[in-house]
Amino acid sequence: MQLVWYMDNFLIFIIESVMEHHDAITGTAKDFVNADYFQRLQEGTQAALQTASQALAFLVRINENKKTPTMVGLDFSPLNQTGFSPIQSLFKASPEDQYVPMIIYNSLAWERSEIVRIEGVEPPTNRTVFLVLDELGNTVPSQLLPRGRQPTGGGLAPGYDLYFEAQNIPPLGWNTYFITTPASSPSASPTTTKTSAANSLNEPVILQNGVYSMTLLWNEAVGYYKLSSVVNMLTGKTYNVTARLMEYVAYMDGAYILSTRQQAVEVVAPTGSTLQWQLSQGAVVQQFTQFISDNITQTFRLYNAGDVALNGSSDFVGRFLEIFHSAALAENREMILRFDVTPDSTAWGADLTGGVFFSDNGVELLHRPRDIIRFGDTSERNIIAGGYYPVQATALLRSNVTTGGELVFLTRQSVGASSQLNNSIEVLFHRRTSYDDGRGVGEALNDTSRLNIPFRYSFLFLFGVFLFCSCS
Repeated sequence: MQLVWYMDNFLIFIIESVMEHHDAITGTAKDFVNADYFQRLQEGTQAALQTASQALAFLVRINENKKTPTMVGLDFSPLNQTGFSPIQSLFKASPEDQYVPMIIYNSLAWERSEIVRIEGVEPPTNRTVFLVLDELGNTVPSQLLPRGRQPTGGGLAPGYDLYFEAQNIPPLGWNTYFITTPASSPSASPTTTKTSAANSLNEPVILQNGVYSMTLLWNEAVGYYKLSSVVNMLTGKTYNVTARLMEYVAYMDGAYILSTRQQAVEVVAPTGSTLQWQLSQGAVVQQFTQFISDNITQTFRLYNAGDVALNGSSDFVGRFLEIFHSAALAENREMILRFDVTPDSTAWGADLTGGVFFSDNGVELLHRPRDIIRFGDTSERNIIAGGYYPVQATALLRSNVTTGGELVFLTRQSVGASSQLNNSIEVLFHRRTSYDDGRGVGEALNDTSRLNIPFRYSFLFLFGVFLFCSCS
């Protein structure tokens, strides 16, 4: 048995070594090579998870002399964009009052709390509730959110998303939670859900916890809701900020080169379409999802966990706005999300210099200049490309005014970020081109996949009491 465990772990070690090749990290390889990378990574992950499952079975094996919840299975779905899908089959297979354990591991060197989202779950036919318990049997606040469905383009799976907060997970340690679907007991916190058929498009959408109040307004020009302002509830400052979903048109660029035909233009809903949207609010999470087209879904999310005005918690979960995109692109398009901050005399400050842009290189934050002319090429597309910088974990736009603020962006995966305009910051998160840029790949970056990309944003009062970490 020990030899099997060693070989499984050695396999993932070898595969991880291959995955550290620069083309594997950036995706700048031919399609069949990228497919082989993913296949190898999945095989190594499955072998390592099998070893982890066997080890965990020894750690959490049942003590028949105690009323320990019965384990009905131990599973995990690697490389699965839709979440912990095997847990649904465990729920359906388990009888009443049985428990599905979930072990939440903290790989960082400090205690942390985080929201856990189990996607696409569906209660068994004879039960309609979920209950989350901690190791001591205490009920953990949880919430079921119905999943929105694309009108015609597919996308989101049926069922529900289950949210709960894993609190105070020790450094390099874990907490165990038990999820059950009892026949009759208090359910997860109720969720109030409104859909596009229930309210007028002219009404503002407001998501609010003890840290932020986010307002979205209907925009007739683009045919969907746009973020218009954010209030920091702790400082009372209002940030007049607009979030714009935009696209660049590719111009002979590929995997290595970014080259656009012009400045980015806003994404517009299809002519004659009626916006479908869903607003859900509950004790754990508040969420607004709008289906801009068959291929583009945008979600704004606020967590009540870590809401200092509600429960005095000191974690950071509630101190972020989470914006989630699910998008598939048309040919020769490169999608961005751009934030434009309006200078004022209060929150942002009357900064007429355009703010200061920073991004990290994996070690530290670096000041990134705007409107750089590189190689003597003054063309617009070269200036746009020259203003983009890699982001490992975080980027931010800081007001030049001493009493101003910061807009901080956090990401789980490496992306590109830029500040093309004064008091503006943007993130490039999806690309699809039909050209080969002649730099060695020999193929176009014709990515037809539908990417699901979550980002976190925070509006901070400069020189205030806030800290932020790139641990999203």
